[in-house]
Amino acid sequence: MFFVLMGAFLLAFLIMLPVTHGYASRGFLNEDRTQTFMDFFNRLLTAYSDPYDNYRFYTPLSMLFYGVLVKIVPESKIKSLVVSNKAELYTENVKLWQAYWIPFLIFALLSLSVLFYAIYAEKSGSMAERCLFIALVFLSVPALFAFERGSDIIITFALVIIFFHERKAKKRFLRELSIVILGFASAFALWPLLFVLLLLSEKRFWDVLKVLAYSVILFVVPYVLLYGDLPELWSGINTELSRALDNVTVMSGQLNFPQLIMFPLFNTDLSVGELMSLGNIFGIITVAITVSGIFLAPKTWQKLALISALTAGCSLRADTHLLIIFVLPVISLLNDEKKNTPETYAGLIIMTCMLAMIPSYSFASGSFNRSFITKFSSYGMLLLIIMLFAHAIIDKIRNFKKRETYIEQ
Repeated sequence: MFFVLMGAFLLAFLIMLPVTHGYASRGFLNEDRTQTFMDFFNRLLTAYSDPYDNYRFYTPLSMLFYGVLVKIVPESKIKSLVVSNKAELYTENVKLWQAYWIPFLIFALLSLSVLFYAIYAEKSGSMAERCLFIALVFLSVPALFAFERGSDIIITFALVIIFFHERKAKKRFLRELSIVILGFASAFALWPLLFVLLLLSEKRFWDVLKVLAYSVILFVVPYVLLYGDLPELWSGINTELSRALDNVTVMSGQLNFPQLIMFPLFNTDLSVGELMSLGNIFGIITVAITVSGIFLAPKTWQKLALISALTAGCSLRADTHLLIIFVLPVISLLNDEKKNTPETYAGLIIMTCMLAMIPSYSFASGSFNRSFITKFSSYGMLLLIIMLFAHAIIDKIRNFKKRETYIEQ
């Protein structure tokens, strides 16, 4: 099912691409076409100075990583572009300098190589099947969007897959390494920390404490070594949260949990304050349902799907590249499920459609843009949460009735 749907949508897109003279690609790429790869270049140039002096919030470990890459660029080239340490974004003219492409190529090759290795190691099947799966993942909407942005989510997600693959390894060293890797990924990007819920649901409490310890150490130590004063870090976090909350009513792309209810009500008579209050209530309820589902779900792929939904839904700046996380539950489902059931088919179809290159045409504007595909995947995610939570409750009721029947006999 996954291969058929992904292949069919990819073929349809490849046919539409020359017919529309390339405009079909606007259905999944960033709207601001001057900002291609700028997630990478903005972080690279930010790492040259002190990001927290401008109250920006990039994790200290990620700034250490970009700080090493920026050393490759001659300082004279950097000073010609970094005219102020207070800059929030940098000019796209950075892409005109050859010196800046060397660290980007290193970053891109490293990210794609680690992701290739991680998926190949985790996905079962023949070499041909694994390679075909990887090709379809690389050509999925979230992966292409992440690469077009120059996002480091690719390498972070690869580390999460490696953690998942090795967390139950026979060798104790590999199991411990998987915990360190999850701690590293969490300190690098924060969102992987939600995968401790998987460890909690498996009652691996000691491993949860170790992940938290590694995350804190790898978060704090690089900051102290590079920048020094912790109060500036907290100021950066608070400022970044304020910036994100100021943009909560911007719903042109992917929707987080509060925005799922705010979006259809945006053009009603409700005020912005009322919309935000309603969104917060809906968000809290959705988080509660999702977290409960993680602990109630009987199968690993269902837990992973709910953790992935929680990650995307709780993001203050939800965007398409976050959906790449759903590749992991798809792998788990394809690896483990030997019996086709309605919930398996439904879950696989929903997650595949969230990844597939579905043509995104807006009849309202008469053009290809991300409006349709982002809303389609956002509400598809909500449908997935409801379906998996309902299935988990029904499964618990069935097991309870079976236990009662057995006791009576």
